[in-house]
Amino acid sequence: MNISYQKILLQDKVIIIPLFQTDKRPSTTGIPSIDSYVKKRLANEDFLGKPQDLLMSFLDDEKQSMTMILIGLGKRESLHDDGVREIGGQLSKRLRALKKTAVTTIVDHLPPHVSSTFIEGMALANYRLDKFKTAKENDLPLVQELTIIQKKSHKQWEKELAEKLLIVKHIHEVRDLVNYPADDIYPESLAEKAAALSKQYGLKLEILREKEIQAKKLNLLWAVGRGSQHKPRLITLTYNGGPKSMKPILLVGKGITFDSGGYNLKPTKYIEEMYMDMAGGATIMGTIAACSELKLRVNVVAIIAAAENLVSSNAYKPSDIITAYNGKTVEITNTDAEGRLVLADALSFGIEKYQPQAAIDLATLTGACLMALGDRYAGIFSNDKKLLQSVKKVSQTTSELVWELPIHPDYEKRLKSEKADMISCDVKTGLAGASTAAAFLKRFVGKTPWLHLDIAGVAFGNMPKAYDHGGASGYGVRLLVEYLRNVRK
Repeated sequence: MNISYQKILLQDKVIIIPLFQTDKRPSTTGIPSIDSYVKKRLANEDFLGKPQDLLMSFLDDEKQSMTMILIGLGKRESLHDDGVREIGGQLSKRLRALKKTAVTTIVDHLPPHVSSTFIEGMALANYRLDKFKTAKENDLPLVQELTIIQKKSHKQWEKELAEKLLIVKHIHEVRDLVNYPADDIYPESLAEKAAALSKQYGLKLEILREKEIQAKKLNLLWAVGRGSQHKPRLITLTYNGGPKSMKPILLVGKGITFDSGGYNLKPTKYIEEMYMDMAGGATIMGTIAACSELKLRVNVVAIIAAAENLVSSNAYKPSDIITAYNGKTVEITNTDAEGRLVLADALSFGIEKYQPQAAIDLATLTGACLMALGDRYAGIFSNDKKLLQSVKKVSQTTSELVWELPIHPDYEKRLKSEKADMISCDVKTGLAGASTAAAFLKRFVGKTPWLHLDIAGVAFGNMPKAYDHGGASGYGVRLLVEYLRNVRK
């Protein structure tokens, strides 16, 4: 969606005016016919301005005919950012249904943050994946051009909006990666996507392939992915935007490009969407690209542990005992608990190599988190109160919500093994699955401040917000970028 600015209306055909519910006398647009139209509609109570109220009609003046769209924001005092985004997203979808590809909006009368968030919501919803369609003529068109009427230039507001739309661009790229099928995105092709990203945004790239993974004894990653013809990759992207003295933030993403469950095979109605099990990896790829394009003053290392978890004669099995990168032995109790294994090796490897000030991992890790928190909150776990509070605070400003879950000492005890240092998954009780998974990961980070985000419920789904779509949501990019923007060490 291209953005342009004008001081006055020219030959615009579709005019969008968002209004608060209590706005009986909104700021004038400077165009008498439009001002008169808005006042009349408000006076007649044709339009009340309730959330997502929409009134569309035609305005004919002496020079041209225009389609006027009034969209309600609700009461000013009840306004919150995500509500504004959803209204913008709903409008974007209505414009597609109306086949309006070029529109103009007047937002000078709104508080600056409200107007930029409204447009952000429009942009977030202005997405679809049609790469694999051969016939596209019946698809509803996306909005291609948005003209913003400004009586005066507002450089700071324009900068804020440009940054939001840049992040939206990277969210769309993440959605694409997650939505692509597993025969299109697999460990090698995900590494190729990372290589393209590194060239485009000036990121340092390192890819560990089969021999290097085995030589470095990343045995948990190798075990999970060895059963596929597409062998594992450990992909590292590095962005250095801060001073050399600044220790980096380590981001680790689960990159399971297809999860069959292995020998503990997933059933029908669960296995079909498992090409999206690499959402954590895709999210940190989008995040580090956005950091580079925004030129954030921070150093970031992003590691994606990429593998396919399939069934074959060479696949790992329940009862296997595997030595992790950090030297600990793990008894495999369920091959469908593979995400924690690849994360464990990636975390301990990344912490040892890069000595980060903090480590954050992102993964569609457990169905238990989805059952506990639903599809609006990510589960959050940490061994560091300061890091935990920082991410919680950012969650409120970005509306990518998190909810703290416990790593109780009793849950940690449930990982005890009679044969090895630990079991991979508590299959005996099956309780507190998200917490026992986090307890497992905690054993691989040492004293490094660490935070785990279980995004199983929010990374994709079939009940999207108005600015999302069925499928990948792109959750986490706004959250992580805003957190990294505020890192000061």
